Amino acid sequence: MESPYLVGKLKCDSLVKAAVSSAIREGIPMTKARLMLPSESAAVFYNKSKLRSECGDDIRYQVERVNARQFFVTQLGWLGAAFDQVNWKARDQALKGKPDMFQTWLAEQTSTFCATV
Repeated sequence: MESPYLVGKLKCDSLVKAAVSSAIREGIPMTKARLMLPSESAAVFYNKSKLRSECGDDIRYQVERVNARQFFVTQLGWLGAAFDQVNWKARDQALKGKPDMFQTWLAEQTSTFCATV
């Protein structure tokens, strides 16, 4: 016998999927108001995405990305479009858990600041 929690979760998941599928079929725009659940008193949206869990890491990432883009464009002369083509999320995931010195070394290797010959 399945637990009541699992039964409820599966029911909730199927209702959400049905609602999203229906909205897509009917061409209903996914406005922020439509993305709010009835019991939610508040939600955090960033870049057209609703943050669904602890959002501190996501917010820090997005703020750092904005600062990095400004630095790369104004200080290093990158084109904004070139910066936007880099998959920074994948890069961060690949470096997650790596020693700080390795991250520093890699940053030097992939920037114009590398003094290694």
